[in-house]
Amino acid sequence: MRRLRSTTGTGLAIDRVHPENARIWAGVAPVAGCAATSQCQSMLLFCNPGHHEDWRKTNAPNGRGYNLSPAQALQLGAAIFRPFLDGY
Repeated sequence: MRRLRSTTGTGLAIDRVHPENARIWAGVAPVAGCAATSQCQSMLLFCNPGHHEDWRKTNAPNGRGYNLSPAQALQLGAAIFRPFLDGY
């Protein structure tokens, strides 16, 4: 198992990711209450696009979701959760 490492600067930008071609699968699942018990459980990290594709073929060939770069995943997370953090 490889580790995904990232560093962020100030704001909503990732300075560095290793491995550089890491991918994040953000599955789309029905939300039945809290996102932590539905959406967050369908978010997976892969060290490269090939590992992501292998996983999809076996586990979710028709699954709905998005294949994101770490930068895209950061922006998606900010768009979803930042409104809840206003004032903190």
